[in-house]
Amino acid sequence: MFADQGSIHFDEFPLFFCLFSGKQSEICQYLYIYQNFETNTKSLLDHRKLSFLWKIKMNIDQLKTYIAVVETHSFTKAAKTVHLTQSAVSLQIKRLEEELGVPLLIRISKTVKLTGAGKDLLQFARQIIQTHDDAILTISNRELVGHIRIGAPEDYIFPFLSRILSRFYKDHPKVKVDVISNLSVNLRKAVDQANLDFALCTEMREGGTVVFREPMAWISSAKHLQHETQGRIPLAVSYEGCPYRRWAMGSLESVDHSFRINYNSPTSTGIMAAVRVGFSVAIMGVTNVPQDLIIIGEEDGFPPLPMAHITLHRAPVPSSPLFLAFEKCIRDIFKEVQRELHSQLESGDRVCFN
Repeated sequence: MFADQGSIHFDEFPLFFCLFSGKQSEICQYLYIYQNFETNTKSLLDHRKLSFLWKIKMNIDQLKTYIAVVETHSFTKAAKTVHLTQSAVSLQIKRLEEELGVPLLIRISKTVKLTGAGKDLLQFARQIIQTHDDAILTISNRELVGHIRIGAPEDYIFPFLSRILSRFYKDHPKVKVDVISNLSVNLRKAVDQANLDFALCTEMREGGTVVFREPMAWISSAKHLQHETQGRIPLAVSYEGCPYRRWAMGSLESVDHSFRINYNSPTSTGIMAAVRVGFSVAIMGVTNVPQDLIIIGEEDGFPPLPMAHITLHRAPVPSSPLFLAFEKCIRDIFKEVQRELHSQLESGDRVCFN
């Protein structure tokens, strides 16, 4: 069997010991090493390291929980993301650290910090999860059928959700998708109660994962130039608790710029209408600004705004090939849009997604 492998020493490659001691699992391990690394004697002789790796029991659920803890910076918030109790999350992280033999996270007050090993694992964990999901989708390569319910605020429908649905319907024409447009706070509740399967929300990071980062912009009418009004700025805002409302008011207050709220609307359509007729100024994500409105900024006396984060939320139900395919489509589209946005911002051109 090994006659032509004169450089291999069996005292360092104990296959025969396994044969006579009945250790079938180890036979498979060593045969695997031989068959896949027979051209590399050094790898054969390093079988002890590979044998050690086979003994580590690191499962997909542990990695998903680990990623959730890192992304939310909290065991409590991660528990809501992966739909476990906080004690179960702590136990999974503890077992993962014990299996690997190194600390991955350091708890500091109410947050967590990654160790060096933790940073290394994060990169691999994301790759493993992606490969795992891709494998499921590929192996179960049958025509998907079923029903998906997704919710999103109105201003996400055109620049994002229309592209997601177009791509998904092209690949999976027999899947029925229902769309609900509502406020982020209501969509989050619907997902938690399993009345929606997915939701795209604004700044609802607890229990969700960030899929897109978008600069905010002040907008005004080019015809009416309300932003040049002397005195208090007329401001169009959304509902109480909306992050856009909070950012607009907070940024103006930070530079002692007086304003008055003269228009309230729960929808971006209503806010854009008030801006379009020269009644108010407002803030909006750059991907959603119509071409007939102008973007104003610090040169016009308006303070900078924070970056908005779009988060993806999933109902607390088991994964399936259908849900994995839809979630993958969502993430792929947002990655594409993020690249397009970066390219447009780098070029200095007006951002255009509608």
